[in-house]
Amino acid sequence: MAAVLSEIDLLRLETRAELLEVGAVLDALALSCRPGPYRLGEDPYEEDPEPADAGVDLRTDAAGIAEQLVAYDRIHGGGTTACPPAHPGGDRDTERDMARAYLRREWIAFREGFFPSPASQPPPS
Repeated sequence: MAAVLSEIDLLRLETRAELLEVGAVLDALALSCRPGPYRLGEDPYEEDPEPADAGVDLRTDAAGIAEQLVAYDRIHGGGTTACPPAHPGGDRDTERDMARAYLRREWIAFREGFFPSPASQPPPS
């Protein structure tokens, strides 16, 4: 039984790591575009008569992955930097921005675990 639970924990951590990696890449690409709005509606995208620029799609996709991470951490308690953001109620763009900021903080903490920065290293004795 302990081996099964250990395997489940390992799969849970792998799922979170995949959300972090995909989300961080999409968010970095979205940040490289000029600032702007998100797509309206939820996934899958509603039909939009006017084509959006790539930045809109990247921001929306990055926010979608970030929101999946927030939901995952609420259920499994995986956040290391802070509690996952709560829904502010009403402003969808603010929710998406908060989720993306949370993903960035978690990604940095995740990477620091593998590649500690020199500043976080103890001084040599």
